[in-house]
Amino acid sequence: MNTDATVLSHLAGKFTIQTENLATEALAFILRRPVARAAIRTLAEQFGCPCPDDLTFETQLSNEEGARPDIIGKSPDGSVRLLIEAKFWAGLTEAQPVSYLEKSLPSEGGILLFVAPEKRLSTLWAELTRRVGMQTAPSANHCIRVGPNILALTSWKILLEKLIAQVDLAGDLKCVADLRQLAGLCDRMDAEAFLPLTSEEMTSMLGQRVVQFCELANELTNLLVFRGLGDVKGLRATGGHGWYGRYLRLKGYAAVLHFSAWNWSKWGKSPLWLGIKGEDWKRSAKIRDVLVRSSIDFGEDDEHEYCFIPIRLTTGVEREKVIADALDQLMLVVVALPPPVNALISDPPASEMMPFG
Repeated sequence: MNTDATVLSHLAGKFTIQTENLATEALAFILRRPVARAAIRTLAEQFGCPCPDDLTFETQLSNEEGARPDIIGKSPDGSVRLLIEAKFWAGLTEAQPVSYLEKSLPSEGGILLFVAPEKRLSTLWAELTRRVGMQTAPSANHCIRVGPNILALTSWKILLEKLIAQVDLAGDLKCVADLRQLAGLCDRMDAEAFLPLTSEEMTSMLGQRVVQFCELANELTNLLVFRGLGDVKGLRATGGHGWYGRYLRLKGYAAVLHFSAWNWSKWGKSPLWLGIKGEDWKRSAKIRDVLVRSSIDFGEDDEHEYCFIPIRLTTGVEREKVIADALDQLMLVVVALPPPVNALISDPPASEMMPFG
């Protein structure tokens, strides 16, 4: 089970189409609290745009030109002083940012603040400044003056950390809990994002590495069988969306040794993983307890019944050393496993054939 997930991030994973709207509404709800309003005002001041103490916030109201800023902060006289545009990985609309700066903010000046994932800041800032006709050097301080207004960009991480710090200092624990829920959603969106491609990723080496990771799964499975620790009779190599591996009976338990882009992106650590469960191809509390007692690193999630153990690959060495070190890690798992009560005989059910994508 992924215990780091928040309720909000879990629900966003089930209802993915309107995730940006969900984050926008959550942030606007939080900013209706006085202590959160004070925190966002402090951030605006750091960008050089003082705002009134008593701003009120509304979401996605259209102006006369049809532009719909995500969050609008108004002073008591009704003038717009702060616009917040919440972004994950959606592109800019035609109105962003020029129409917002020229039509949605008052002539006396305000701030248009874009909030986006940290990994998107450089590319998004380049596009924002291009659209307003300014070319700026890469900078950690993404802030420029456009006429009477301020155009600024910050990350969800920075924004929420600043809000949490100030709200926590004020002692509003309920608001802190809400902010942590939103932070969990943002973390999930960062983890699942389609990042801008780099030239290094487009070389043939990346494809070659993926093939080699799959070959390691094959060779290590064969070595376990050769040593009498694994059995693949009636089982086959198989793969799916983002994974390839070999099913085997490891010391009598159901297992799969596989390259998993999913686990690699979720937990890091390694592209190669050993998934293990009980003798009946179902989740096993016994296996989990054994791994915990043996201090063997593993992960779980809500979708699969395996305990996923990263098989870390040694860097800077020849292939034979990589295989030897990986095999040593597999042997630690084998040694830790107790003899099964009932040796696994059955093949995996049909539902096991595509479990990871």
